[in-house]
Amino acid sequence: MKTCGLYIHVPFCPQICPYCAFASVAGRLESQHAYTEAICREIEAGPHLSGPLQTVFFGGGTPTQVEPRLLAQMLTTAKSHFGLAENVEITIEANPGTVDREKFAGLRALGCNRISIGAQSFNDADLKLLGRIHSVDDIDRAFCAARASGFENVSLDLIADMPGVSQTHWRHSVDRAIDLAPEHLSVYSLTIEENTHFATRRREGRLSKVPDDQQADTLKWTAERLRAAGYEHYEVSNYARPGYRSLHNWGYWTGATYLGVGLGAH
Repeated sequence: MKTCGLYIHVPFCPQICPYCAFASVAGRLESQHAYTEAICREIEAGPHLSGPLQTVFFGGGTPTQVEPRLLAQMLTTAKSHFGLAENVEITIEANPGTVDREKFAGLRALGCNRISIGAQSFNDADLKLLGRIHSVDDIDRAFCAARASGFENVSLDLIADMPGVSQTHWRHSVDRAIDLAPEHLSVYSLTIEENTHFATRRREGRLSKVPDDQQADTLKWTAERLRAAGYEHYEVSNYARPGYRSLHNWGYWTGATYLGVGLGAH
């Protein structure tokens, strides 16, 4: 099914993770009102897409750091300019360390119906290696809070192939994610991008490289494990229960019309 989508990039983060190469800023929350105004102007200046939006995706950064009323302002502008389909899929990415039941309830009230939680790992030592601000307990709390707030479409992100992390740790993370029974899972191999702290550590010999064959074995095992658990491997890094593909991301792969707005949307 061809879709028409809008991607809104929100760059604000509690901190910059050592592996992250996305356009993002740590703190600077005093700029979120001006940034929202800029997003709305960019939407209003954009082309009229063919038909109402069937998907909207708030990516980051950490969109859940922005006040819900500002996210609502962006959505209202998008609805006014493009229109929203009756069954529009509205996704927002969330950091487990920045959300609670009240925050999720606010997001649900403004129209978000799909949450993508950046779990990354279910081992606290691995989260520390990644420079994440959350713990495994935070992931569990965030997932339960999303469910309690009425979200019936929840995705979890996991990062595979971290240097020095055992296969036992990785398989534990996958199994813990399956235990929570999310509708969707995204599994990404860690890549060392230029101009990141990890790239500096790699050059200085303080971060090892995971052999290609080991990465291949990890992803092969992961695909088999998730398929056995009832997830469809519908795209390179993404798995979904039947009927729960990310319509927005699937649109990228199938030639959908979409518009990206914001600092890093290009």
